Amino acid sequence: MIKVNLLPLEFQRKAAERVNVWWLAILPVVVLCFLVPNYLSTVNKLKSVKKKLDAVNQEVEKYKGVKERLKSIEEEIKGLESNITFIREKKSKQKFWAEVLDKLSAVLPGDIWLESLSISPEGTITMSGNTFRYSSVATFYRALNSSSYFGGATLASCSKTYGEGGKPDSVTFSISCGYQGGGK
Repeated sequence: MIKVNLLPLEFQRKAAERVNVWWLAILPVVVLCFLVPNYLSTVNKLKSVKKKLDAVNQEVEKYKGVKERLKSIEEEIKGLESNITFIREKKSKQKFWAEVLDKLSAVLPGDIWLESLSISPEGTITMSGNTFRYSSVATFYRALNSSSYFGGATLASCSKTYGEGGKPDSVTFSISCGYQGGGK
């Protein structure tokens, strides 16, 4: 199909200029119609991100002093562990002493009373006490040597003490022996 424009050239140029001006007037409106919603959407997204960022910053503020608190808690835990170790050692020593005294009382004659008892770190027990007869000291000495818990008893000293009037009051003795724990 052939188109023929019967308008004079001058009118045709003016018409073409009007069309170009029309597009120039419409173009900003069209651009604004696409850009404004995009701009508003971006602004809303930025507001949402800012709210989330503020919430995160509040959470971060809560945990600012955590490292310092953790260090103090770790130090407190170390102190508690030290206390627990100390208590275990004391409990172990108490159990040891209770065991030694129990085994010692099993071999101790009824007419002997001990005045001192000490145990060296190597397990050597040194005792001193009193009785009324030498035979009780001898019985105690033999019982220590024949016990499966004690061994190597040595009599360090044994003597009578005299009271008023020259009468013998008691026999004082000192014995050392080793402790083997659960027996030989």
